[in-house]
Amino acid sequence: MLKRKGLKVLRLEPSDLFDKHIIGLTQNFEGTTSLVYDEDSIIEMLAEDFEKNKEDSEQDSYILAVEYFEFNIRGAYLGKQTPIFVSKNHFIELRKEIK
Repeated sequence: MLKRKGLKVLRLEPSDLFDKHIIGLTQNFEGTTSLVYDEDSIIEMLAEDFEKNKEDSEQDSYILAVEYFEFNIRGAYLGKQTPIFVSKNHFIELRKEIK
């Protein structure tokens, strides 16, 4: 939990790994504040870690990272302050499809 001037937000742990992926804050209609993380950079970090620690190819490491992220990070409900994840890559792909 990060506390700053009366603001309490839930952080991903270990914070020394995940804090650099924070891109902002959001507030829902009830006034609950949550951290916003860069999904793409988290997956990239995980893929690099999988590649370093295993003998997987770069593609296999990326797939493992996506699966790990989807199940263990995005899939974890941590209450009202559950962090939000934004993917710029998915938005770019969607924008191409719309055109």
